[in-house]
Amino acid sequence: MTKPQESVFETTDQSTLLFTVSGQYAHFRRIDTTTTKQTYRIPPRTTISGMLAAILGLERDSYYELFAPGQSAIAIGVNGSLRTRTVPVLEVDTEADNSFESNADNTLIRPEESIGSRQRRLREYLVSPSYTVAVSLADHETYELLRTHLSEGTSVYTPALGTSECLVAIDFRGEVAVEKGAIETAESVVPDTIAAPTSQFDIERVPYQFEATQYGRKPTAYCSCIYRDDNTPITLTEDASGYFVDGRPMVFL
Repeated sequence: MTKPQESVFETTDQSTLLFTVSGQYAHFRRIDTTTTKQTYRIPPRTTISGMLAAILGLERDSYYELFAPGQSAIAIGVNGSLRTRTVPVLEVDTEADNSFESNADNTLIRPEESIGSRQRRLREYLVSPSYTVAVSLADHETYELLRTHLSEGTSVYTPALGTSECLVAIDFRGEVAVEKGAIETAESVVPDTIAAPTSQFDIERVPYQFEATQYGRKPTAYCSCIYRDDNTPITLTEDASGYFVDGRPMVFL
């Protein structure tokens, strides 16, 4: 059976867009928590897709097919340690209509009316995270448009590391060659199915694919991803294969 990323590279001349994303803070909301808003340590594949969709100017919930596993290949590398900080945040219920006053220019919150709807919650943030991302798309027109935005440092919407307040800095390293090969270790996030059981690593089960619904979206697939944040490559199983991206051994998700 052909792996999704192999079908993508058949249409992109064995090349990929390589860039680094970093910021002061990041928050990739865990969907399995409620009271305390915890964060994944690595950005899920769906988060990277949303970031790229913002750069391209695609509307919410309109890009899931474009970035589906059979139509795109995404590799994520962790650069350095991942530290977290828990911050108390005061939230206001945005559905409380009597708390807001709108006019043609802006929307104001009436403090005296919002007292009952305020809630203090804990939110976990990643501090100074940095990731290396490689992206290839089967859609040639979208691929070229994305390359133009990345090379010129432009975007239609403001991209972020998860939530909108976590602005992202993008360092485009260029369009680089991709060479498939048998690799013993990977300097990227990998699925748990190809990580050698004797190696040391961390694991997270993250959303892998979304599907648009009548009321928004829902996850249709998950991936148990292996990563390390100490710059040590992950040892793979003997039958694993991957790609050399600008000389760096990586596995596309």
